[in-house]
Amino acid sequence: YYENFFNNCVEVMDYVMRNLNYLEEKTMQFHDLFYNAEGIESWITDLIGAQIATLVKSTWLTKDGFFGIWEGYFDASDHRKVGKYPYTDGPENTALNTIDVLLYALPGVMLLFPDLAKNIVKDLSNRALKEDTPEYVIFSLAFPENLIKYKEEIMKDPTISTDLKKLYGTIKRIANETGKDPKGRMPHYIRYSLTVDTYERIDINPEFVLLYYLIAKYTGDRELLKSVYEVARNAIESIMRTQTMDGLPYLTLPSGIEWIRNVNSMLRA
Repeated sequence: YYENFFNNCVEVMDYVMRNLNYLEEKTMQFHDLFYNAEGIESWITDLIGAQIATLVKSTWLTKDGFFGIWEGYFDASDHRKVGKYPYTDGPENTALNTIDVLLYALPGVMLLFPDLAKNIVKDLSNRALKEDTPEYVIFSLAFPENLIKYKEEIMKDPTISTDLKKLYGTIKRIANETGKDPKGRMPHYIRYSLTVDTYERIDINPEFVLLYYLIAKYTGDRELLKSVYEVARNAIESIMRTQTMDGLPYLTLPSGIEWIRNVNSMLRA
């Protein structure tokens, strides 16, 4: 992100030299306000302050403004001893912006850097499951109702499986007929390559809506409220379409992290 302001290290050094008094003053002001807060014991202040270090050590901020928070790290030495990390296959794939983890991570970011918190919500809203994508096909066919109809269509026209346009059109039509349409499901987390891992968690959708509303409400950003509203509404409707029976929630595929772990185990076998 610093590339937006500096071309090289010399320019950074020049900036620091020209603005040293300002930088020192603001740094000390933050320190003094934080650690001299009235009515708060020093050990509590220290615990809170320690969490701020996470913003420096466990985050990404790219040139185009993408802001990501690591869910956690994994010790590479332990990785060699015990084999692959059971959830993300190693420290290099640890998750960015895991929505359920953001429920308790993002409020702190929102208080200090509201624009960065809004960037996360906007980025996640752009990653909702869309039609005419391979992921949409996979998650549509995870529902038995859709899979049965798809097999019937293949029997009548085998070219569906080799013609991408036909495949996408067939899947959308089937999902519309059965009502088991996964469009609008929210991603679990973002990989280090800035791609989505998967869309199987049904708890993620309402959690995204909570985060979106919290940040829009706190910041008073009506444009954010309006621009993400359709995504948030469809996130809830997606779960209602696919994970309810007679108006009550029920679990079907794809409906949880255990499902994807079982699939991955079968693939590895």
